[in-house]
Amino acid sequence: MISKKNFCDAFDKIAPPGPAQAPLNTEALLDLPFYGNDVDISFMFTPFNASEYEDAITSLKLQSAPGPDLISNRIIKKFPAELHSLILKIFNLMFNKSKFSKEWNDYFVFIPKPGKKGALRLIAMSNNLHKIFEKLIHKRLEWWADNNNILPRSQFGFRRGLSCIDNIATLITDIRQANCLRKFTGVVFLDLIGAFDNVFPEVLFTLLTKYGLPLKILKFIKATMAQRNLTGYAAGIALQKRTTNRGLPQGSILSPILFNLYLSLIETSLPVTIKVLIYTDDIAIYCTHENLEHIRDQLNNALDGLQLFLNCLGLSISPSKSAYNIFSTLKPRNLRMSLRRCRFSLNILDECIPFSWSIRFLGVYLDPELNWRTHVSNLRNRIIPRINVLKAISGIRWGAHPATLLTIYEGFIRSVLDWGCQIYHPLSDTLYLKVCRLQFASLRAVSGMMRTTSTNVLLDLNGEQPLKTRWQFLLDKFICKITARLSHPLNSTLLQTCHLRHNERTHLGALVNTYLTHLHIFKQIEQFHLPGYLEFPYLIRHFKPSIDTDSGFLLRIKEDIGNDITEAFNSLLQEQNTDATYYTDCSRACVDGQYRTGFAVFSPETDFSLKKRINNHSSMFEAEALAIEEALRIIIDKRNPKSIIFSDSLSVLTNLQASALSDNSNYIISRIKKSIFSCSQLDLLVKFI
Repeated sequence: MISKKNFCDAFDKIAPPGPAQAPLNTEALLDLPFYGNDVDISFMFTPFNASEYEDAITSLKLQSAPGPDLISNRIIKKFPAELHSLILKIFNLMFNKSKFSKEWNDYFVFIPKPGKKGALRLIAMSNNLHKIFEKLIHKRLEWWADNNNILPRSQFGFRRGLSCIDNIATLITDIRQANCLRKFTGVVFLDLIGAFDNVFPEVLFTLLTKYGLPLKILKFIKATMAQRNLTGYAAGIALQKRTTNRGLPQGSILSPILFNLYLSLIETSLPVTIKVLIYTDDIAIYCTHENLEHIRDQLNNALDGLQLFLNCLGLSISPSKSAYNIFSTLKPRNLRMSLRRCRFSLNILDECIPFSWSIRFLGVYLDPELNWRTHVSNLRNRIIPRINVLKAISGIRWGAHPATLLTIYEGFIRSVLDWGCQIYHPLSDTLYLKVCRLQFASLRAVSGMMRTTSTNVLLDLNGEQPLKTRWQFLLDKFICKITARLSHPLNSTLLQTCHLRHNERTHLGALVNTYLTHLHIFKQIEQFHLPGYLEFPYLIRHFKPSIDTDSGFLLRIKEDIGNDITEAFNSLLQEQNTDATYYTDCSRACVDGQYRTGFAVFSPETDFSLKKRINNHSSMFEAEALAIEEALRIIIDKRNPKSIIFSDSLSVLTNLQASALSDNSNYIISRIKKSIFSCSQLDLLVKFI
C-alpha cells in the first residue's frame, strides 16, 4: 500500500506545490566562453521527410504503454500508409507554424512501487504521437550538438559511441599514469540533488539561444517543456493534478541530451589543473600532483567554482552523498598518516565531504590501491543470489532446458561478471580464482554437472571461454573502439604512452600494455571523429540513390532461357543513354597459402582501368564497396554528366537502398552515400545497376 504522505512526497519531487523560483544570476552564463564549430545547419529548418518519419515509426517499441490519448504504438504501426502520410503533413505544418498541440503538455504520472531505500519511483507517460515528433527532433538535435562541438569531451552520458566504461577507463588510466610518476590523485565524486527534476526551463532556453539552436526547434522545446500538466495515479486511481514549470519530463527522449546541454559549460568553471568526467549527472573531478596540500587547495577552489556555476543553473551538490578518495602507491596506513599530517579536508558550503576508502562509481568499486578486492567482494555478493535463482529453475529430471538456462546465465550472470573487466583485467590469482568459481558454479547449474567435473570439460560442454580469455577479447574490442574515434579522450592518452621509455610503461594496466604490444595492428584501424551518421552531413542519412536491381535479374533470366546475354546487355546500354559506364568487381584468392583480396574498376568510355589490392582480412563486401567508392571518385574528377555503375554485389546495393543510415550501417556505405550526394550537388547523375 502507498500512503498519502509517501505519494505526496514523491509527487513533490517533480511538481512542487508552490511556484519555482528561477536562479537570480542566470545572466552570468552569457559571459562564459563558448567555442562552437561553424557548420551548415540549414537542414534544421527544412520539413521532415518521409524517410525520417519512417525511421521514427520503425524504432517504436510495441510494448510501450500509451499516454493520455490511449493510442498505443502497436496501433500506430498498423496505421494505413495514407494516415501516416497525413500525420507527417500535420507534423510539418506544426513545425513550420511553431504551434503544437496543448495535449502534448499532459503527462500521466504513475507511482507503482517503492524504489531504493523506500523512495517511490515515478513513471511518466506522454502521448505516443508526441514521442514520435520528439524522435524526429532528437536526431537533428543530436547531430547539431556533436558537430557543433557543444558537448565537452568529458561528457560520456547518452552520447553515441560512449559509455560508462569509457568514463571509468579514462579515470583509471590517468590514476595509473600518476602512480607511475609517484604522484597522488585526488578524486571527488559528486552527487547532484534531483538533477533532472531541478532544471529550470528559462535557464535552459538561455543556454540553447547562446549555443545558436535554431528558433523552430527552440519554440518546440519551449511549448512542450516550459509548462507541463501532470496527473498523479496510484493503484489505478487519479489522486492529484498539478502543473509544473520546472524539470525535464521523465521518459522523454529529449531529456538526456537537453540535460547534457544544460551542463555543457561546466569545464569553464574549473581551474586548468582540474580534470572532470561526467556521465549525465554523475560527476568526478580530480587533480594529480606530488603534493597533497596542492591537491587539497586545487580541489577546494574547483568545488567553490563548481558550486557557483551550478547555482546559476539552479542545481546544488549534496556534500553528505558526495565522497572523495586519494589514489597512490602508498599503503592505506601510510596514506592515512599523510592525510592527517597535511590536514586534508574538502568542503562544499562549509560542509565537509566525507572520505571513503571504497567508492562505487558507475558500477565499479574503487579503492586507493586499485587492487579490486572490494569490487570482487561486492561482485560475489551480487552473483551468489543469481546463481541460487538459476539453481531454483534447473534440475536433472525437471526444470528449464539447458539452452534456456544458458541464455539466462549469459544475460543474468555473465553480463555482471563482464562489467568493468576492461578496467580491472587482469586480476590477481587469488581474486581471479574467486570470480572463476562463480562462473563454474553457474555453468554446473546450467548443465547439471557434478562438482567433480573438470573445469575445462565444463566450459567446453557449455561453449564458454575462460574468463581471462573472454576479458582479454572484450579489452581488445574496447581498444579498437578507442583507437577508431579520434575525439575519444583516451585516444590522445594512449598515443602519449608510445613515447614513454620501457621502464615508465610498467604498471600502466592491461589496457595500455595491450595497446602498446599490438600497436602495429591498431594503427591499421580506420579512424573517424564521430561515430555513425554523425560523421557525415545530416542530409546524407536519408539520401536515396538511384538503384536498379531489376535489370540485372532480367538479364539473368534471359540468359537462363537461352537468349544471347551480350545482345541483351547491349540493348540495356542503349536504353540508358549514358555518357560513361563503370564496371566494378572484386576477388579473393589463395596465393601461397594466404588469402589475398583486391578490386578492379574499368570504364571503356573514359579509358580508365584500376586494379588495387587491399587488406588481406577484408571481406568481399568491403572490396565491392571500395570498388564502387573508387568509381564515384573518378566520376567526380572527370565530371561525367550521366554515368552508370555496374556491380554484381547485391548486398552493397541493398545497403545503399536502405531508407536511413543506422548505427549498424557500414562505414564505407556512409562514405559512398556521401560521394553520391556530392554528385547530385554537382548535377552529375549516377545510376547503379
